[in-house]
Amino acid sequence: MSICTFCNEAFINDQRDTLLLDRNNVLRPIGCCKKCSSLSIMDEKISTLNVDEILERQVELHNDDWENETNTELTDYAVSLNILVDFLTEKFNLDSTSNIIEVGSGRGGLIKAFLNSGFYEIKGCEPSEFLYNLAIDNYNLSNENLLNCISSDLFNQIDKKVSVDLIVYWHSLEHIPSALSELKSASSVIHDNGAIIIQVPLLYKPWIYDEHLHFMTEKTLEFIESQTSLYVFELNYDYERMFMTVIFKHKNEKYIKFSPRITNTEQLYNFSIERLHKNILASRDVLDEKIKSNEAYKELVAEKINTISSYETLCNEKDLIISKMLDERIKSNAAYEVLVKEKINTISSYETLCNEKDLIISKMLDERIKSNAAYEVLVKEKFDTISSYEILVKEKIDTISSYESLMIEKMDTISSYESLCDRKNDYK
Repeated sequence: MSICTFCNEAFINDQRDTLLLDRNNVLRPIGCCKKCSSLSIMDEKISTLNVDEILERQVELHNDDWENETNTELTDYAVSLNILVDFLTEKFNLDSTSNIIEVGSGRGGLIKAFLNSGFYEIKGCEPSEFLYNLAIDNYNLSNENLLNCISSDLFNQIDKKVSVDLIVYWHSLEHIPSALSELKSASSVIHDNGAIIIQVPLLYKPWIYDEHLHFMTEKTLEFIESQTSLYVFELNYDYERMFMTVIFKHKNEKYIKFSPRITNTEQLYNFSIERLHKNILASRDVLDEKIKSNEAYKELVAEKINTISSYETLCNEKDLIISKMLDERIKSNAAYEVLVKEKINTISSYETLCNEKDLIISKMLDERIKSNAAYEVLVKEKFDTISSYEILVKEKIDTISSYESLMIEKMDTISSYESLCDRKNDYK
C-alpha cells in the first residue's frame, strides 16, 4: 500500500477494479485515501519516494514540460492571466496595497500580470531553479517578487506584523506532497479575514498524469475543515474543463460546516454530465433564438436590399442628369478655353509692347543719366569758380580792412595836427 500524498497520514485503498485512461490512453489504477478521501494514481515509483524526493521529481517533470517555451509564448501567457487578476481583484476586493502570495509560481506569469495591474505587494515562490530563472529573465522580476524556494521557506520569511490578504494556489496544490500540511501552514499566515483560493483539476482523462499527485473530492474538503482552522467559504466547478475552485477562510462563529454533495467519482461524472447536458439544452435554446433572430434579420435585410435597389435606380437617373450637365459644362468650358486663349494672345501682344516701351525708357534713362553726369561736372566747375571768387573777395575785404586802419591812423594824425595848429594860433 502507498501513503497518501495529500494528508500523508493514511494508506491509499488500492481500488484495482477502478481503472481510468490517462492523457496518453494508458489504463491507470486509481486509489482512494482511507482518511482524507483524496484520489491518486497508483504509481509504484511514487510509493517508494519520500517527500523531498517527490518534490525533486516534480521539479524535473516541470522543467521538461517548459524547457522549449519561447519569449513570445511567455509574454502571451502573462497577458492571458490578466483575466484571472481581474477576477481575483473583484472577488476579494483587492487593491494596490493588498499583500498577496502565490505558491508554485512556475514561469512567473501570474506575478507579472499582478505587477502589470499595479499590485506591488505580490510575492511568489517556485522550487524549480530553471523555471525561476526563466521568470526572472523573461519578466524582469527580482527577489522582491519571486523566490527560488518552497512555500515553507517563504512563509518563514514573512514578517509576523504583515497581514497576508490572499494566498493563491492556482494549479499548484496537486503538485505538492503533504498538501494538508501545506494548507495548515498557509492558514497561519493569512489574517483573520484573509483567504486562500485553490484551483485544482478533477479526476478526468486530460489531467491524469504523473505530475498530479492527488485529486481532491468534496469529502477531502470536509476532511480539511476537520483538521485545520479553515472552512469552505465557496466551492465552484468548471464542468467544461473539469476544474474545482475552492475558497478557504478562517472559521468564525458564523461559519456553516461543509456537507459534501458529491461523494464518489461516478457521482461526480454523472453530475458533470447532467450539468453539461443542461448547458447544451440552454445552448440549443439560445441557438433557436438566434435562428429566429436570424430569420427576422434576413427579412430586414431583404427589405433593405429592396430599398437599396430603389436607391440604385434613383442614383442611375441622377447619374444620367449629371452626365448631361457635365457634357454641357464641358462644351461651355471648351468655349471658355478659346476665349482664354484669345486673352492670352492679347496679353502676349501687350507684353511685347511693354517690352518695347521698356527698351525706349531704358535708353532715355541712360541719356538722362549721361546728361546729369555732364551737368554735375559743370556744377562742380561753377562751385570751384565760386570758391575762387570767395577767396578773392576775402582778400579784397582784408585789403579794405587794412586801408580802413590806415585811414583811421591818418585821421588821427590829422586830428593831432589840427590840435597842434590850434595851440599855435592861441599862442600867437
